[in-house]
Parts: sequence; C-alpha cells; structure tokens
Amino acid sequence: MKIFCSILLCLFAISITAQQSNQNWYPLIEGSLHYGGDELATISFTNGEEQTMRAGQGGALAVGFEFRNPSDRRLRGRGGVGIKYNTTAAENVNIRFTRFPLFVTSQYQTDMGFRFGAGISYHIAPKFKGDSVLPDVDLNSGLGRRIEIGYKWVAVVAEFIKYNIDGAFEDIDGFSIGIAGSYAFGGE
Repeated sequence: MKIFCSILLCLFAISITAQQSNQNWYPLIEGSLHYGGDELATISFTNGEEQTMRAGQGGALAVGFEFRNPSDRRLRGRGGVGIKYNTTAAENVNIRFTRFPLFVTSQYQTDMGFRFGAGISYHIAPKFKGDSVLPDVDLNSGLGRRIEIGYKWVAVVAEFIKYNIDGAFEDIDGFSIGIAGSYAFGGE
C-alpha cells in the first residue's frame, strides 16, 4: 500500500509540474462506483441473508492527468491510476477484492459539455482475500477496453476486462458499468 500511495503522490506532483509549465495538462481526480462481472463469492450471514461479490463491482478512486489539444480544445486525452475496492457487509471478517486500475482514454467534448471517450484499462495485481473464511486468490492482471459517455464532470463508464487464474480453464469476466465523477484542476 505504501508503494501505491507513493506512485499516486508522484503522479500528482508530475501533473502539477506539467500544468505549471504547459497549460495543456491538468491534474485529474476521479471517483466511481461500479457493478457487474462474474460472481466471485456468495457470503452467507447468520441472519440468513446473503451477499454476492462480483468481479466488476466496487468503488474506485484515481488520480492522473487530462491533456487538451492546443489546436482543438474539444480533443482530449485522459490517464490515471487508482484503486478499485470491494468488500462485504460482514462485521467480523474483511473479505475483499482489490485491484489497481491504470487507464488511458481519448475523448471528444462538445461545446455544450457532453463528452465521449474510449481507451484501455489495465487492472494491476487483482487479489481476492478471504480472511480465513474463503481461500485467498491472486488473479492475473487484465487488459481491457474502457468507454465513457458523460456530461461535464459526471459520466457513465463501462470497462470490458477479463481476469484469469493460473491453471483455470475459464476467464473471470470483470465487466463493469458504473457512474464516475471527475475533475480536472485548472480546466474550464
């Protein structure tokens, strides 16, 4: 976790430096909530309720940059790195699924503020931790597509990504659809 925080801090510092030297680069922060993907586990509680954890589900927080083309400000590029986290409602165990998404997208923003983007997302070090209730599983990193449709600072984001486990015959579908809020500091 210390390494991840150091990477985020470095990316943020690089973004600020780039912004100060060139007004085409803007630091970016993004938060999102996602749902979808294959079932990873179903947790049964003592009161009889159940909770299903899915491979695309979770909350995400990322930092990065937004580049605006100086000859046409409607053409933009975005990139960032973050953490995507999902846990259960259990109070006595901490069953969780974590991964560190890295994304890069090309975007077009209309004069009215609507934006459309497409690119790639790479989920680094996906890990399922069963906290002694279920087995821990390290999944292989997945590369997939990312699509965004938004208005100003809010967007619907879809990621098409698959994970696999060494020795497993089938991939795990990490498809997710979610709502994201993002802000480029210093941008219009």
